[in-house]
Amino acid sequence: MTVSLAVALVLLALLVGALLGAAVARARTGRDVRTAEEERAGLQAELAAVQDRLVDLASERAAAVEARAQLEDRLRDADARSVQDNNVLRALAPVAHQLRSVEEHVAALERDRAEQYGGITQALAHTREVGDHLRTATTSLSSALRSGSARGTWGEVQLRRVVEAAGMTAHVDFREQVASTGTTADGERSAIRPDMVVHLPGGRDIVLDAKAPMTAYLRAQDAGDDDARRAQLSAHAKAVRGHVDALASKKYWEARDASPELVLCFLPAESALSAALDTDPTLLDHAAGRNVALVSPVSLLASLKAVAFTWRQHGLAENAKELFDLSRQLYERWARWASTWTTWGGRCRSRSRRTTGWPARWRPGCSPRPGGSTTSTPPSRRTTG
Repeated sequence: MTVSLAVALVLLALLVGALLGAAVARARTGRDVRTAEEERAGLQAELAAVQDRLVDLASERAAAVEARAQLEDRLRDADARSVQDNNVLRALAPVAHQLRSVEEHVAALERDRAEQYGGITQALAHTREVGDHLRTATTSLSSALRSGSARGTWGEVQLRRVVEAAGMTAHVDFREQVASTGTTADGERSAIRPDMVVHLPGGRDIVLDAKAPMTAYLRAQDAGDDDARRAQLSAHAKAVRGHVDALASKKYWEARDASPELVLCFLPAESALSAALDTDPTLLDHAAGRNVALVSPVSLLASLKAVAFTWRQHGLAENAKELFDLSRQLYERWARWASTWTTWGGRCRSRSRRTTGWPARWRPGCSPRPGGSTTSTPPSRRTTG
């Protein structure tokens, strides 16, 4: 009984232990399952994140591949353009050289233009100074010019001042009061004496007259009212027109060989010419139709400046021609000298060749013969007796 009870108790204890172990194992298994579930959920979340990351990486890789392809296309295009640009640059190399030459030529022209512009500016400034001086002189002398002789002298003096201001020299570039014989409108020969003759390159001359009428103009300056002034200015324009006709009838150009059919009528005051042209606008055309040019101090100075410049250019051309002639003569003399020395050299070489055989001709035992041959003379034998 006791053994059975003990066995039962043992079995009961074993059963209780098994049940407790099973309960403990079940509880532990539940906790493991929950932990595993939690880990599985976490792993699934990480897997989803990794998958999302893989998707993003795949997209980035596709974008990178596309960008690489685009870069390769751009590189190929750049290489093609580089080759094309190099070909174009090689083709344009002569054009670039020509452009550089053109730029250098343009730069030289620009420097020359700047120098010429500076010279023209100085000339214009000098012209303005001369014009101001002439206008001042005209104003100051207007009261003194009441007689015809005084006005004529004043016109000649003004003309000479303008000519000298243009850089011309008396008796070289111009002459005054040159007497000659001309033809009148009636065909008769008569003595003429222009106030000045300006020499042009090529043996040509141009005549200047300084006896323009100024009486009516000076009266107009002293007129008390506008009507009297207009009347005097009208008389001044008519007087200038009549003087133009008188100059045209003298035909000064026929007395000068190879001279242009033109006479310069000099009015010693700018205002006198402008007043005549304002009163009679057709006066300038009338004078031009009769081979007469109306000039004032400023316009005459500009014309004479052009003549002086032409003389300078003519002098440069003459100097260049003289230099060319001297160079040609020097070349011809050097050519003759070289030809002479060449002839002498040939003769010297010929004589040198002739004299190279003389030592051999005079060796002992040889005597020269005409034509260069030699004969051997045997030595004399002694006779024994």
